[in-house]
Amino acid sequence: MKRALPDVKGWVGAAGPALILLASASGAQACAVCMGAADSPVGAAMNAAIFALLGIVTAVLLGFGGFIFYLVRRAKAPLPPHQELTHLMYREGLKEGSK
Repeated sequence: MKRALPDVKGWVGAAGPALILLASASGAQACAVCMGAADSPVGAAMNAAIFALLGIVTAVLLGFGGFIFYLVRRAKAPLPPHQELTHLMYREGLKEGSK
């Protein structure tokens, strides 16, 4: 006959001490930024990191925008003379062949 419930004793025995350690508030201390010390070196480093990441994201977005702008300009540019002649000959050939 199969058991209806899994063995809970092993799980509680292993997780019990871990839960007690996590629940203890004596080890929980906030960093200088969370405690409100705005003039600490940790706060200055966090600000520098945030601005560096904002700069990287901005550079990537500007790169995408520049590439899309380049593609739009290239699509609107006229064909070189040899390609334009080839396209005209191809279109004329199709018109003559369809008659």
